[in-house]
Amino acid sequence: VMRSFAKSTLIAAVLSKLANSVALADVVGQINFTGEITAATCLINNSKTLTQTVDMGEVSASYVNHTSYKGTLFDLDFTLCSKAPKVEFVNFDSATGVLPLSADAKAKNVGIVLLRDGTQLTSNEITDLALNEDRVKVTLLAKYKHIGSDPIAPGSASATTDVNVVYE
Repeated sequence: VMRSFAKSTLIAAVLSKLANSVALADVVGQINFTGEITAATCLINNSKTLTQTVDMGEVSASYVNHTSYKGTLFDLDFTLCSKAPKVEFVNFDSATGVLPLSADAKAKNVGIVLLRDGTQLTSNEITDLALNEDRVKVTLLAKYKHIGSDPIAPGSASATTDVNVVYE
């Protein structure tokens, strides 16, 4: 009987200690989880957004139509991709593929065209990009192009296009 009493007392003491441990637990902090789920599946030029300046340099009005005028190369580099995007350029004339200069540009009768693999983009989008591992890189060439029949008037010649990256 004594043995049974001692065993019961020990069990009661352990249970009491456990109950007190639980009862003494206080909320001392919390864990906050933050993040964002985006529709984008790639980083663009190591960023979530595509903002890029292409320096077209100074080009003589008489040189714009010259066959040796090379233009300016630039890359769109998509990394950490799960699939290849479609790239849409806004503000380009869909009939000519020419991006008109900004309203405050002083040059006249000139616009900007984009070429890929030596061919001018005729539509406002690139849809045939291929995924290589987790990367898509497209190199484009930007060139001034004489538009209309009047001579090119010299002056500042800047333009802006919005770019939409579409994941289908």
